[in-house]
Formats: sequence, structure tokens, C-alpha cells
Amino acid sequence: MKREDFIQSSTRIRVLESKLLTKDQFNRMVEAKDMDEVLRVLNETAYANSFNKLERPEDYEEALGYEIKKLYRDVKEISPYPEIVEFASLKYDAHNFKVLFKDHILGRESDELLIDIGKIDINRIESKADAGDRKGIDRYYDNIATDIVSMFETTTDPQYVELVVDLHFYETMLKMANQTKSERFIKYAKDYIDFSNIKAIFRMKKQDKDLNFADAVLVEGGNISVNQLKAIYFEPIDSIVQKLKLKDIGKSLYKGFQAYEQTGRLSEFEKAMDDYQLNFMKDTKLISYGPEVILAYIFAKETEIKNIRIILVSKLNKLSPEFIRERLRDIYV
Repeated sequence: MKREDFIQSSTRIRVLESKLLTKDQFNRMVEAKDMDEVLRVLNETAYANSFNKLERPEDYEEALGYEIKKLYRDVKEISPYPEIVEFASLKYDAHNFKVLFKDHILGRESDELLIDIGKIDINRIESKADAGDRKGIDRYYDNIATDIVSMFETTTDPQYVELVVDLHFYETMLKMANQTKSERFIKYAKDYIDFSNIKAIFRMKKQDKDLNFADAVLVEGGNISVNQLKAIYFEPIDSIVQKLKLKDIGKSLYKGFQAYEQTGRLSEFEKAMDDYQLNFMKDTKLISYGPEVILAYIFAKETEIKNIRIILVSKLNKLSPEFIRERLRDIYV
């Protein structure tokens, strides 16, 4: 990739960035008395067209789903290299794989959870899963179906389907990052692997899994090696966090650990990871042009949509502004 190839696309992305929601707009939505008031704020923004089409406020997922698809249509048209968008959309492939194979294993249908973004052909995967075809579903996930079935037969726990998919997902992410030769892409992938591995370690400890199980769910390639994590596996969680606090992700890891101690929810680590990665990408504001500008905008927009969803769900359930603020991710602007 030649950095100069991104001059025009970076200029267009900066225009889109100017339309991202501000802290003031988020504060107004958080403090809104109900969903209708939140929608009035959104109707003053670039989201107006999506939300104006809704018959009921409760159908907000239709609008948010449209916005995610629009985001990827826009950046595909803007980016001079498709690999940038493919890298960002890998997580949707992973999500769809989890949904489809959990459905296959549990004998259910959850088509409403599928997200039609990414390289994997959803219909093709679904037909192969229904036919019991375990191989060749996609070149990025060549052996994933076999691994999923093997894991399920060993654990009988559908939750571990997610860990198997994540293992393949992170390996592919790092491979694609290396192909871009962008230091920022590579660091993003390595940090993501570290967060995922630590989260997996905590889940294993919570469920009293044998250390040998680590080989099936931990991913090589991060800044913290699998052997390093296995060496501290039997230590208390707070001790593990202390030993890793000098790593790049250490501050965010500690923040996630503090929240985890209070709630017992591993989702707190996901929030810490989201905030770390977005703040890491904020430095691209100092880059005039390059692939990082496109990737940063994708993540900024996705985080914005995630925050809107958190607010709308909370308002629907009449939750307090304080509760909402605790769950909101950092924003890019």
C-alpha cells in the first residue's frame, strides 16, 4: 500500500468525521426524559433519515442496522484498498459464525441476530451447516467448523463455540494486519489478542478449567505470549493484573478489573478494550493521510452507534442517566 494513495480518501473521511456526534449531543440524550426526547436529538443529526422512517421508537434496531450497513457501503466506496474495510469487518464474520453454529448445535433459528456485513456468505454458511459440512466454508475459517464441533463434544457448552471462533478470528486479524505493513494495524491486532487472551484466562479461572484447556482457547501472536499467561494462571486475578500493568494495555486492564470485581461481569473487560482501542486510534487525527484514517473512522462510527444503542435500550427500560454513563464508551471527537 502506498500512503499517497490515501490522500483523496482521507480528505473525504475528514468530512464524514465532522458529522460525528459531539459530547454535548450525547449528554443531551443521556439526560433526556424518555426515548422520544432522545429521538428528537438524533433528528438534528446525520441519523435523522434513518430514525424518521421508524413507525415506532422501539424499532430503533432497524435504524441502527441501516447505519452500520451504510457505514460499510460508504467506506468501501471511499477506500482505495478493499483490505482496509475487510480488516475492520472481520468481527462481523466472527459474529455471524457464532450465531449460525450455535443455532446448528442447539437446533434453533436466530436469523434476526445475523449482520449482513463481511466477506463470508451467510447463506452459504447456513446451508453448509444445515448439511453437516464442516470444512471449506471460507478460506479465512478453513477448519473452524471442525474445531467448533470438537470443542462442543468436549465441553457440551455452547459458550465455548465463541472462544473457538475468536481464536480463528484473531489469528486472521493479525495475518491481515501484517499484510498491510502498517505498524498501527499490527499493534491494534496484537493488543486485541492480549485483551482476548486475558479475558479467556479469567473465564477459565471462573469456571475452574484445567490449564491444558488454555491451548484450545488462547491465541499466539499478542504482545503477551501464551506461555507467559499460562505461567501466571494459578495466581489470583489481582496478582495477574498487577504483573501485566506495565504492558501497553495495563491501565485499561486494571480499569476493567476494578469494574469486574464490583460486578463479576466479564463484559466490563469488553468496555475497557473498546475504550483502549478507540483512544489508541485518536492519534490518527495527527496523520494527514493513510489507511489508519479510514480504520479510525470506522471504529469511531461503530462506537457511536454502540453508544446510541446503549442509550436507547436504557431509556426503554427507564434506567438512570448515571447507569447509562457507566456503560457508554469513549467517543472519538
